[in-house]
Amino acid sequence: MKNFVHFTFIISLLLVFSGCSKDNDEQTLMINTFYQYPTSPHLGKTIASPSLVVIYDYSTAAKFDKDLSRQSLKKMYRITLPDGSTPAPLYSSFPNTSGIYTFDNVKNGRYMIFVYFSPDGEWIDYYGYKEISVNSKNSNSYDLILNREGKYRYQFIAL
Repeated sequence: MKNFVHFTFIISLLLVFSGCSKDNDEQTLMINTFYQYPTSPHLGKTIASPSLVVIYDYSTAAKFDKDLSRQSLKKMYRITLPDGSTPAPLYSSFPNTSGIYTFDNVKNGRYMIFVYFSPDGEWIDYYGYKEISVNSKNSNSYDLILNREGKYRYQFIAL
Protein backbone atom coordinates (compact mmCIF):
# COMPACT_ATOMS: atom_id res chain seq x y z
CA MET A 1 0.00 0.00 0.00
CA LYS A 2 2.84 2.35 0.89
CA ASN A 3 4.41 1.77 -2.56
CA PHE A 4 1.09 2.51 -4.23
CA VAL A 5 0.83 5.89 -2.42
CA HIS A 6 4.40 6.80 -3.43
CA PHE A 7 3.73 5.74 -7.02
CA THR A 8 0.53 7.83 -7.15
CA PHE A 9 2.36 10.85 -5.72
CA ILE A 10 5.14 10.60 -8.32
CA ILE A 11 2.67 10.25 -11.19
CA SER A 12 0.70 13.30 -9.98
CA LEU A 13 3.93 15.36 -9.82
CA LEU A 14 4.80 14.37 -13.38
CA LEU A 15 1.37 15.42 -14.59
CA VAL A 16 1.58 18.78 -12.83
CA PHE A 17 5.02 19.60 -14.23
CA SER A 18 4.14 18.53 -17.76
CA GLY A 19 1.02 20.73 -17.63
CA CYS A 20 3.09 23.77 -16.72
CA SER A 21 5.28 23.75 -19.81
CA LYS A 22 6.21 27.12 -21.32
CA ASP A 23 4.28 28.27 -24.43
CA ASN A 24 6.11 27.75 -27.70
CA ASP A 25 7.84 31.06 -28.51
CA GLU A 26 7.92 30.40 -32.28
CA GLN A 27 4.93 29.93 -34.55
CA THR A 28 4.06 29.17 -38.15
CA LEU A 29 2.53 32.24 -39.80
CA MET A 30 0.31 31.84 -42.86
CA ILE A 31 -0.57 34.84 -45.05
CA ASN A 32 -2.81 34.63 -48.09
CA THR A 33 -3.13 37.77 -50.23
CA PHE A 34 -6.18 38.45 -52.35
CA TYR A 35 -7.31 41.22 -54.68
CA GLN A 36 -10.90 42.31 -55.14
CA TYR A 37 -11.83 44.16 -58.31
CA PRO A 38 -13.74 47.28 -57.24
CA THR A 39 -15.52 47.58 -60.59
CA SER A 40 -16.63 43.93 -60.48
CA PRO A 41 -17.46 42.99 -56.88
CA HIS A 42 -19.59 40.11 -58.15
CA LEU A 43 -16.36 38.36 -59.22
CA GLY A 44 -15.32 38.01 -55.59
CA LYS A 45 -11.70 37.87 -54.58
CA THR A 46 -8.77 36.37 -56.49
CA ILE A 47 -5.28 35.47 -55.30
CA ALA A 48 -3.02 38.52 -55.53
CA SER A 49 -0.18 37.13 -57.59
CA PRO A 50 2.50 38.11 -58.21
CA SER A 51 2.87 39.72 -54.82
CA LEU A 52 5.57 39.89 -52.17
CA VAL A 53 5.29 40.00 -48.39
CA VAL A 54 7.80 41.53 -46.00
CA ILE A 55 7.39 41.49 -42.23
CA TYR A 56 8.92 44.00 -39.82
CA ASP A 57 9.01 44.22 -36.06
CA TYR A 58 6.23 46.64 -35.16
CA SER A 59 8.54 48.90 -33.15
CA THR A 60 10.69 49.42 -36.27
CA ALA A 61 7.87 49.89 -38.78
CA ALA A 62 5.21 51.72 -36.73
CA LYS A 63 6.23 55.17 -37.94
CA PHE A 64 7.36 54.38 -41.47
CA ASP A 65 7.21 57.22 -43.98
CA LYS A 66 4.31 56.38 -46.29
CA ASP A 67 5.31 58.66 -49.16
CA LEU A 68 8.99 57.60 -49.20
CA SER A 69 8.05 53.94 -48.69
CA ARG A 70 6.01 53.90 -51.89
CA GLN A 71 9.24 54.26 -53.85
CA SER A 72 11.52 52.13 -51.67
CA LEU A 73 9.02 49.25 -51.63
CA LYS A 74 8.93 49.35 -55.43
CA LYS A 75 12.71 49.52 -55.87
CA MET A 76 14.22 47.47 -53.04
CA TYR A 77 11.29 45.82 -51.21
CA ARG A 78 11.96 47.81 -48.05
CA ILE A 79 10.15 50.50 -46.16
CA THR A 80 11.68 53.91 -45.49
CA LEU A 81 11.73 55.42 -42.01
CA PRO A 82 11.42 59.18 -41.32
CA ASP A 83 15.23 59.44 -40.93
CA GLY A 84 15.67 58.08 -44.49
CA SER A 85 16.97 54.65 -43.46
CA THR A 86 15.63 51.49 -45.12
CA PRO A 87 15.90 48.63 -42.61
CA ALA A 88 15.84 45.02 -43.77
CA PRO A 89 12.67 43.09 -42.95
CA LEU A 90 12.75 40.27 -40.40
CA TYR A 91 10.91 37.92 -42.77
CA SER A 92 10.37 38.04 -46.52
CA SER A 93 8.51 35.89 -49.04
CA PHE A 94 11.08 36.59 -51.77
CA PRO A 95 11.50 34.84 -54.20
CA ASN A 96 8.02 33.34 -53.72
CA THR A 97 5.40 35.58 -55.40
CA SER A 98 2.48 33.14 -55.39
CA GLY A 99 0.11 35.07 -53.10
CA ILE A 100 0.03 32.14 -50.62
CA TYR A 101 2.77 32.30 -47.98
CA THR A 102 3.94 30.26 -45.01
CA PHE A 103 6.62 31.58 -42.66
CA ASP A 104 8.08 29.06 -40.20
CA ASN A 105 9.73 29.84 -36.87
CA VAL A 106 8.27 33.33 -36.47
CA LYS A 107 8.93 34.51 -32.93
CA ASN A 108 5.99 35.59 -30.82
CA GLY A 109 5.50 39.34 -31.03
CA ARG A 110 3.91 42.32 -32.70
CA TYR A 111 4.64 42.82 -36.41
CA MET A 112 3.74 44.97 -39.40
CA ILE A 113 3.06 43.10 -42.64
CA PHE A 114 3.65 44.90 -45.95
CA VAL A 115 2.35 43.40 -49.18
CA TYR A 116 3.13 44.72 -52.63
CA PHE A 117 1.07 43.51 -55.49
CA SER A 118 1.80 43.61 -59.21
CA PRO A 119 -1.38 42.94 -61.18
CA ASP A 120 0.34 43.73 -64.49
CA GLY A 121 3.65 42.02 -63.76
CA GLU A 122 5.52 45.26 -63.01
CA TRP A 123 6.40 46.29 -59.47
CA ILE A 124 4.47 49.50 -59.15
CA ASP A 125 3.26 51.28 -56.06
CA TYR A 126 0.37 48.97 -55.14
CA TYR A 127 0.80 48.04 -51.54
CA GLY A 128 -0.98 47.58 -48.26
CA TYR A 129 0.06 47.05 -44.68
CA LYS A 130 -1.42 45.54 -41.54
CA GLU A 131 -0.41 45.24 -37.90
CA ILE A 132 -0.57 41.68 -36.51
CA SER A 133 0.28 39.78 -33.33
CA VAL A 134 1.90 36.36 -33.51
CA ASN A 135 1.49 34.10 -30.49
CA SER A 136 0.33 30.67 -29.44
CA LYS A 137 -3.13 31.94 -28.50
CA ASN A 138 -4.36 32.89 -31.99
CA SER A 139 -4.50 31.11 -35.33
CA ASN A 140 -1.60 33.05 -36.90
CA SER A 141 -3.34 32.78 -40.24
CA TYR A 142 -4.38 35.89 -42.17
CA ASP A 143 -6.34 36.37 -45.38
CA LEU A 144 -5.58 39.90 -46.57
CA ILE A 145 -7.79 41.47 -49.22
CA LEU A 146 -6.48 44.40 -51.24
CA ASN A 147 -8.71 46.91 -53.00
CA ARG A 148 -8.14 50.22 -54.78
CA GLU A 149 -9.04 52.38 -51.83
CA GLY A 150 -7.35 55.18 -50.00
CA LYS A 151 -4.36 57.39 -50.66
CA TYR A 152 -1.95 54.55 -51.36
CA ARG A 153 -4.10 52.91 -54.03
CA TYR A 154 -4.32 49.55 -52.30
CA GLN A 155 -5.26 49.12 -48.68
CA PHE A 156 -6.34 46.09 -46.72
CA ILE A 157 -10.09 46.23 -46.50
CA ALA A 158 -10.90 42.97 -44.76
CA LEU A 159 -9.42 40.05 -42.89
